[in-house]
Amino acid sequence: MRSMVFAVACLISASLLAEDPPRLVFPNAGYSIEGLDDELPDQPFQSVILFAPATQGFAPNVNVRVQPFAGTVDEYVAANLKDLEKNDLELIGEPKVEENVVILEFQGSLQGRDLRFYSRSLLNDGRVVLVTATATKEQWETAGPKLRKCADSLKREAPPAKPAAE
Repeated sequence: MRSMVFAVACLISASLLAEDPPRLVFPNAGYSIEGLDDELPDQPFQSVILFAPATQGFAPNVNVRVQPFAGTVDEYVAANLKDLEKNDLELIGEPKVEENVVILEFQGSLQGRDLRFYSRSLLNDGRVVLVTATATKEQWETAGPKLRKCADSLKREAPPAKPAAE
C-alpha cells in the first residue's frame, strides 16, 4: 500500500512540475524568471536580450530576434551579406552554413563604437530565430568566448501541439 501511495504521489508531483512554464534560470545571480512566450506575430520582434556587466561604457550582450523569412538558406545568406555591406560592416571569414543554420562573424563601427558581432541563425517553418552576440572590439578577447558559447547554445524547440479544432 505504501508503495502505491508513493507511486501516486510521484505521478502527481511530476504532472504538476510538467505544467510549470519553462524558466530562464540564472543560478549565479540567484533567480529565475518565466519568459514572455506569446503567439508569434507576423512581424519581427526581439525575444530576449541578455546583458553582461558593462565595462568601458558598454555592456556585452546576446539578443534573440524572431523574424519571418520564407526564402532559402542561400537567399538568407545573400540578404545578410547585402545588409552588412549596406551598413559598412566587415565580414570576418566566410559564412558557415550547416543545414538550416547560418553563422556569421562581422565587425564595424555603429553609433561611434567599434563593435564585434557573432550571429547564429536558425531557419525553420517560415521564420528565422537569430541570436547575435555583441561586444566592443576591446572587450571581445575576454567576453567573446562566453558570448559565443551562449549564442551557440541556441537550439530549435518543437512548438507545443495545438488543440484540435472542434
